Amino acid sequence: EASPKIVLCLATSRPTAKLINRFFEKGHFATSFIGTDATFIVGEIMKMRRAQFSYASYMPDPTGSLYKIVKEYRHDIKRFSPKERPNILGLAYYIHATIITEGLKKIDGEITKEKLLHQIESMKKFDLGGFEVDFDKSNRHAYPLQTVFLGEESVTAASEAAELE
Repeated sequence: EASPKIVLCLATSRPTAKLINRFFEKGHFATSFIGTDATFIVGEIMKMRRAQFSYASYMPDPTGSLYKIVKEYRHDIKRFSPKERPNILGLAYYIHATIITEGLKKIDGEITKEKLLHQIESMKKFDLGGFEVDFDKSNRHAYPLQTVFLGEESVTAASEAAELE
């Protein structure tokens, strides 16, 4: 019987948690699991079992980043939702809402879906509180940053510390 050391989980949280629980049922306690930011909550679940779960995201670390926009996110979470903890998906939605707001501010005249999309697509090296948005119309990606969350630690591929100096 196979005993994998690492399992890559490309699914949402519920199927990932079920898969990991199945591994535990089979006695594979030394296996490490890696996922995407859609599975970030699995890490909290796995802590209870003392299991290692890592994931990758295009967002900066929501709890440790020094970017102005991330500090604003943490401040707003504390102010408006004090029972919630900052998390990667909440930060992503916060940044997405900021992008939409900035796009809306630039529209002259009547606001339309086409005008908003044009404004967002024209965001090149656009600074959102230290976090740069560089929208690529060809693939609809806007974030060059890649962060890997290794249990409690995060490692940012593009050096955030160098950008902040």
